[in-house]
Amino acid sequence: MCKEKEILNVTKEGFTIKSVDLVDIINKFRKEEGGKAELKHSDFMKKIRKELEVLESLGLEGQGNFSSANYRDKQGKTRDCFELNRDGMLQMLNSESTYCRYKTIEYINELENALNNLTKKNYSLRMYNLTRLFLRVYPMEYESIAKEIVEYHANLPKKLRMDKRHKKMDKTEYKQFVRDKLVQALELIQEDIDNKDIVSIRLYAKELIIKLKNGQIETTNRSTAQILSNRERELNRLNPSLKEMYCVQYHPFTWNSAIKNGRRTWAYNNWINNFPADEVPDREMWEIDYGVNFNKPIKIFLRYINMPRFDMDNLSKSFIDMLFNEYRGVYHVDDSIVHALDEKTIGHCDNYEDGRVYFFLQNMSDEEIKNIKC
Repeated sequence: MCKEKEILNVTKEGFTIKSVDLVDIINKFRKEEGGKAELKHSDFMKKIRKELEVLESLGLEGQGNFSSANYRDKQGKTRDCFELNRDGMLQMLNSESTYCRYKTIEYINELENALNNLTKKNYSLRMYNLTRLFLRVYPMEYESIAKEIVEYHANLPKKLRMDKRHKKMDKTEYKQFVRDKLVQALELIQEDIDNKDIVSIRLYAKELIIKLKNGQIETTNRSTAQILSNRERELNRLNPSLKEMYCVQYHPFTWNSAIKNGRRTWAYNNWINNFPADEVPDREMWEIDYGVNFNKPIKIFLRYINMPRFDMDNLSKSFIDMLFNEYRGVYHVDDSIVHALDEKTIGHCDNYEDGRVYFFLQNMSDEEIKNIKC
């Protein structure tokens, strides 16, 4: 899986944001406002350099609000950018319209608040932390604490889970894992015979252990952790970058060689049988982390690294069929659900082994659906 984008980087002094990500947000609200051209990242970089020159010539502080950084573009190449703190961001927003400036700051504030909430609510699953959380409250509060912890982790996007193993779990598996950790913590607390309130602790801990093992501690509403996922999802709608897409390390198959005399060719069958389905994110991840509804029209973004002799226009059908096929597809949904395709070849390779397909799914907006019908 390719590394996913994180908009804000939290530091002890606050947060920083890369210029390329700030440009995405600015363009989101420029488009929303209407009447203003899209801001190019190269032009934004020039504005920052000019700002730094002016500050230096005036002998003013402020250069510390900007630092050199880099990012990977859609072709996977490393590009220069700037990293801005809050003051730097505000400096560069001065030239934007009142609407765009206000909406961008509001947007960033929501992201920052969500990140702060994740930091403040220490719901780490480390055993020391769990036992400490329980021992700091009255035994009659154990159940409410357990509910908060289960709810927090159940709604946490997979990319924010701390352990790689946990990121591979679906929501049901991960929720059970959290319950099991709580049970272990409560069992350790029960063994604390030096505690003066041991009878009460054992009573409430035992009752809660039974509920956890029986799956009776359920979530009731979404955690603030989802604000991050939702906000990043909105940016993804503009046009997901390569690092946000999921990478399948498999050369795409040209449809020109797929069917002969009304039957699948040996080469196509071999490609199907060796397709690395384990590299494809499961349906539940799309539903939970990105809000994709598999009962509504879907747009798929495809980026290829393929051998030059294959025409890009013939590469999409075989890959889409491996994802969206009612019988053999990873998501067991008919490919008629795919209403729009955005595809590009981003690089060439010399052999099949180096071929790649990057992809991303999102539901189409009402406006996009309306335009198709028209």
